[in-house]
Amino acid sequence: MARRSRGPRSAAALAGGAGVAVGITAHRADSQETVLRILITADRVLLDDPGASLQAVADAAGVDRTTVHRRFTSRASLIRALAERAEAELLAAIEQVAATPPSTAAIARLARLLVVAKTRWAFGIRVVATDPSRPRGAAELCGYLDRCRADGVLTAAVPTSWLVASLLEILRLAADEVRDGSASADEAASLAQQVFLNGYGGAS
Repeated sequence: MARRSRGPRSAAALAGGAGVAVGITAHRADSQETVLRILITADRVLLDDPGASLQAVADAAGVDRTTVHRRFTSRASLIRALAERAEAELLAAIEQVAATPPSTAAIARLARLLVVAKTRWAFGIRVVATDPSRPRGAAELCGYLDRCRADGVLTAAVPTSWLVASLLEILRLAADEVRDGSASADEAASLAQQVFLNGYGGAS
């Protein structure tokens, strides 16, 4: 028996399939946006009150508790997600700059990227800093500043570990200025870069 040809799908069927795909994509985008909003809000809430509940986070984010709980089953999972997001953003900033030759312009770009990250993920970064299992970002930053010392962008008279600690503290203060509204991210990053290079700049 000859097999019946199925023929081309109708325009309506194709359009319907496309509509479903667009709907799924829009839903995913909306879901990702909600997760990001919850995380950013949670970082701010937990920075002010480390013992804040999921309900407090939900209230601050303008969503119901089930929306938060559907994505983060506990405070621990929420805090873990914050740490992962903070670490990813810090590492992306460092790797982006580390892929370029050492220069004062690169230091300025690094300061800008890290001030933005430290402003948005202050609590998450605090979690990362106290977790010995998350050393990668510090190692990447140490390696880049070591290259800056070798190329004369930063002074070789100061150990790299001191440079890292000093830069991170200066950037923490800069991020505090942005959070309390005393300066924009660009203003705070520019001042942080000037202070760091005035203290530790090299001969080049």
